[in-house]
Amino acid sequence: MLATERRMQILEYLKEKGSAEVSELSATFGVSEVTIRRDLDELARRNLIIRVHGGAVPYSWGTSFEPLYDSKKGLHVDEKSRIGAAAAQLVHDGETIILDSGTTTWQIANKLRSRYDLTVVTTDLNIAGVLSTNPTIRVIIAGGLVRPGLFCCVGPYTEELLNRLNVDKTFLGADAISVEKGVTNATVEEVPVKQAMIRAGHQVILVADHSKFQKVAFAKVADLSQIDCIITDNAVPDKVIQSLRDMKIEVRAV
Repeated sequence: MLATERRMQILEYLKEKGSAEVSELSATFGVSEVTIRRDLDELARRNLIIRVHGGAVPYSWGTSFEPLYDSKKGLHVDEKSRIGAAAAQLVHDGETIILDSGTTTWQIANKLRSRYDLTVVTTDLNIAGVLSTNPTIRVIIAGGLVRPGLFCCVGPYTEELLNRLNVDKTFLGADAISVEKGVTNATVEEVPVKQAMIRAGHQVILVADHSKFQKVAFAKVADLSQIDCIITDNAVPDKVIQSLRDMKIEVRAV
């Protein structure tokens, strides 16, 4: 396991447990206590955890915290890859799609990079970079203000372009998903962009790993009634999946 992946798993472990000692983390992740201390020091340096005597606790951000792209890309990599592959299977040659920004939608782009005759609209600079290596894929960036550390565009210029479009499928990401509160986001900047993406899509497909469910973030994006299909991994509780299906939403757990 790479150090970056291990550190992100340590972060998730701390969020679930609330705290952990160095010896506990060493046994859990199968590395020395010296290595764990280095990992914790690095996570603390990035303000992701707080070091305490003998261990660490997660930093508490509340509903409006939004981790940077580099922090998110090492989380749930296998799950995001499976979700990306399942989503890519829904895309057919000749279609026009929107890919929302994020590390899960990046996995969709990565699976589509060898496809033929697609038009892809995105606000994500990393996604545009991946797909622009294929000359048969037309990539349109909905340009605007680039959010530092997140590599995505927001603002009125971005919204204006998206509001003029009609596409076959929109693949939407989310910070949090709740049966009661719908799709929510940590900050308000991306909300009107995501809402424009939803309006543009003939079919709206939400892609998110299990860590996003049963949570509520700061700003409302959409009701779940606006979502046609959800692609997630198989760690989402069965009762949550059934509640979504009861709302007539197609759910694919991969």
